[in-house]
Amino acid sequence: MDTRFETFERTVEQIVYSFYRYEINNGMRQLELFITQISELLIEYRVEGTRLDEINQLLQLILVSVENKDFLIVADLLKYELLGRVLLVSGSVGLGE
Repeated sequence: MDTRFETFERTVEQIVYSFYRYEINNGMRQLELFITQISELLIEYRVEGTRLDEINQLLQLILVSVENKDFLIVADLLKYELLGRVLLVSGSVGLGE
């Protein structure tokens, strides 16, 4: 697995951990950095089409959940939905398009 994606995965784990422990300020700081990371990854790997639409929809759900202060939902969306889709982009899961 690409070290960049390992870093990405660790970042998600840290955000999820913070939100599960209700350390909201810490989780939000990390989430801001994460949004920048994911944007850079999507540009670097030239993600487009259906995959890009799915990731954008998830990011929108995450932002709505943040606005509603549903931090456990944010954590679950990051861990169980977004992380897998981003790892698929890298091909590190071993599945094709």
